[in-house]
Parts: sequence; C-alpha cells; structure tokens
Amino acid sequence: MKDKPVILIVDDQPQDIELLEAHLVPQGYEIVKAASGEEALEKLSSNQIALILMDVLMPPGMDGFEVTRRIRRRYCTSTDPDHPDYRVARNGRPGEGD
Repeated sequence: MKDKPVILIVDDQPQDIELLEAHLVPQGYEIVKAASGEEALEKLSSNQIALILMDVLMPPGMDGFEVTRRIRRRYCTSTDPDHPDYRVARNGRPGEGD
C-alpha cells in the first residue's frame, strides 16, 4: 500500500486544526499538527511533509511569515534534489508575506 501524503497544519487555534483534519483525513491524508511556528519547524525537520497549511497570525512568538522565511532559507534551493520546490500561497493582501 502506498504511504499517505502528509500535511502539516500550523495554527494556534485548535478548533481550526480539527476542522481541517476532519476534512482531510477522509480524503486519504495523514495530518501532522503544530500549534506554533517553532513547533512547525521542528515537525518539518522530522517528517516527510507534502504540504503545509499555516495560519500567518499566530501570537506569541514566530508568525507564519517568519516560518515561511525560515523554510525558504533552509529548503528552497534549486540544486537540492531531496526537497521539493516550496510555493507560498498568499492571503491576497498586498504587501504581506515574502
């Protein structure tokens, strides 16, 4: 049997994680959860993640924009065959995100 694709859900609101999980698990995805930016980076380094769904406004500490910057610095290199090309979907508001 083929392994399930893994989605990392990052949100400081547990009910938001539960809602996404309720929709994604029946579709055949495995879910890894993180409640903070710091936890997301830890989970990313120890799991084979196919997709990250992340809240950008997570107080206190590291917000989603900073997590995205760190992911890009660590994993986004055109010469690294072991990591996929990471894409960032913005919220549509000009001037937010990198």
